[in-house]
Amino acid sequence: MMFGLIKILSLLLFLLFAIRWWAFEGDAKRAAAPGILFFKGLGLFMLIEFGGESLMRLVGQGLSWAAGPTIPMMARIAIEALPIFLWWFAITLLLPWFIGMIVEDKDMNPRRSVAAVGPRILPTFGLLLAGVMPGMILHYAISHAAMGRAPALVWALLLLDAFVVGLLAISLASAYFTIYRRAARRPRFGEEGEAGLA
Repeated sequence: MMFGLIKILSLLLFLLFAIRWWAFEGDAKRAAAPGILFFKGLGLFMLIEFGGESLMRLVGQGLSWAAGPTIPMMARIAIEALPIFLWWFAITLLLPWFIGMIVEDKDMNPRRSVAAVGPRILPTFGLLLAGVMPGMILHYAISHAAMGRAPALVWALLLLDAFVVGLLAISLASAYFTIYRRAARRPRFGEEGEAGLA
């Protein structure tokens, strides 16, 4: 468990540093010196993302309970997972805002975030899944394979999983930053019309 906590903390720190390092064009000193807006963004992201996910988990469990004890296991898993999946889909609209605060972009606000992602929410969500799902599937497969094994094999699998988590951190950071950068490059609300009049 301690090894797992270290991996999670390492993933989070790498993800945050990588996003800021890319945003600041390789300025490691600036990337490693977050300001108040960074902590505000991180706090809001954790509160809204994981708070909403926890609420949707309860909704899924309630729907599963309402469906009764006789439904097949796969159907129960799907019922419980659907609200969480829908929440991930909806929160994609605010990802540029969250990342914007993490990189201290004061111009990226919720309205601009939603306006930039809204018309492209399906490909944006697809990009997010591409950054998350392959690594997560492999991570959980390795964790499942390690259960009940000999200590030497467990440690070998844990080391392999640490490498997978590293790759997951890179792919997730890339997906987050790409979603933010695309939104940041979109014209602000009203600018397209102004450009046309000019």
